[in-house]
Amino acid sequence: MRRTSRATHWPAFDSNSVSDLDRDTVDDLDILYKYLSTNRLKRYASRRHVEAILSAVAQLEPRSRRRVLNVGCGDSYVSATLLANQPDIGQLAGLDVSEDAIRVSYELYRQNGLDHPLVRGSVLELPFDAAAFDLCLCSEVLEHVRNVDGALRELHRVTGSYAILSVPNDRVFRLANLARGAHWASLGNPPGHLQHFSRRSFFRRIRPLFEVVNVAVPVGLWIVVLARPRDLSSGVVAER
Repeated sequence: MRRTSRATHWPAFDSNSVSDLDRDTVDDLDILYKYLSTNRLKRYASRRHVEAILSAVAQLEPRSRRRVLNVGCGDSYVSATLLANQPDIGQLAGLDVSEDAIRVSYELYRQNGLDHPLVRGSVLELPFDAAAFDLCLCSEVLEHVRNVDGALRELHRVTGSYAILSVPNDRVFRLANLARGAHWASLGNPPGHLQHFSRRSFFRRIRPLFEVVNVAVPVGLWIVVLARPRDLSSGVVAER
């Protein structure tokens, strides 16, 4: 996938407006820890990841991005960036298990003049009908889930046309953490990362349910896959 050719518009966020949450909670969310980080390298790498997602969305015909779901939306900075750069998105629903993340999402949306639905829920039990969305995005979620196959089945169920699935490229991700002096005790593995994927192992995991269309590995740290849901009505499932 190529990066978008035009300059990316990044949403604004004033964290001082979030008064009903503990400061450490807000600081730990991706919006400040990554996308608006004062660490230039961390901010650069994180934004290249988002631009790879933007590039995948831009490849799709407009009818395939009218109804979008961001599963594990977190603080919704990625959602807000999608909306700022893809004006033909009709509606973008965000879902996250964290009530704190949903609160920050509402504030981010307010500050950027956005009004899209936000739902608290789990990737293992999505509260939506089958094929309810043209496009489903699930980024930096599957590495936190014990039941990856169950999560993928739910994503397949609600996806009508395309999915964008992204996880850390584990070996490089860990080395990058060690290089910056982070997570030494766990050999570079961040807290909460229960699954560890290489490009090959990630493909093997998703191929029973999704057909890979394109892949990007932004700055070597993430694997971003654009995929189509397989038709399972015949009962034939792709081999792992």
